[in-house]
Amino acid sequence: MANLPENAEFTEGIYQLEQLDPVHGGPDGIDNLQAKQLANRTVWLKQEVETLQQDLGNVDAYTQAEVDLLLGGKITQAQGDVRYVQLSSQSDYLDLESNLMIVRETNASTGTFIGSGTTRQYRLNTEVVNNITGASLLSNSSFILPSGRFYIEGFFQCIKGNLFVPRLYNYDLASYITNGLSINGITNSGEALGPISTIRDFFDLSEPTTLQMICHMSHTSNVVSGNDAGHGVDNIYNELRIRKIGD
Repeated sequence: MANLPENAEFTEGIYQLEQLDPVHGGPDGIDNLQAKQLANRTVWLKQEVETLQQDLGNVDAYTQAEVDLLLGGKITQAQGDVRYVQLSSQSDYLDLESNLMIVRETNASTGTFIGSGTTRQYRLNTEVVNNITGASLLSNSSFILPSGRFYIEGFFQCIKGNLFVPRLYNYDLASYITNGLSINGITNSGEALGPISTIRDFFDLSEPTTLQMICHMSHTSNVVSGNDAGHGVDNIYNELRIRKIGD
C-alpha cells in the first residue's frame, strides 16, 4: 500500500466530492484529491512552524545602547514619565520598594515650621524607608539625594496659614524645583489636622544635592505644619515619597 505524495503548499479551498464523480483511486484519483490538499497544507504548516522555532532560537539580546538607538526619536522623556506613573501602581511591573525613600513629620511636639514669616521649612523628622544609595535625612529636616532622575509625591498641611503651597527647594542652588497644589488652609488654630495639599512631579539632579520642603503661606501668626499643640502623638502629618527612576 503506497502513501499519497505530499507537497509543501497551502492549497486554497478543499475540493467537494460531487454526486456524479466516479470512484477513482490512485495518486491523481478524484477520491484522493481532498486528502492530498489537506496533506499539502499540513506539510506547509509544519515547515513554517519549524522555521519560526529556528528563528526564535537565534534571537540575540539587545544592549541598552541598541534599544536606545532603535527607539531614538520614537518616545520622549515626557511620554516615558507618563508611562512610569501608569506602571507604578501595578506591583507586577515595578519593585516599588527599591530606590524608594519616605520621610515624614510624625511627632506632635515638633509640629511647627522651621523659621518664620510667609516662607517656612517643613519639619521632616522621620525616615520611614530609605533604599536610595546616597540619600539621607538630615537633623535639620533637609535631605540629600544623589544625582539621577526622580519622581516625588507627597501630602502636606498647614493650620492657620490661609492660602498655602508646598514647594521642593534646592538648598544648594537657592532655587525652587517644583510646586505643589495651592489651597486654602483653616483659620482655627485649635484644629488637629488641616486641609491637605499634594505635590507630584519629575525632576533631575546632576550631582548630590541638599533639598528642603518649603511652605509658602499668606498668613504668619501661630502657624503650624499639620497639628496643634496637644493633638496626638506619632500621627502622620506630612509625608514625602521619593523614587529614583534613572541615572
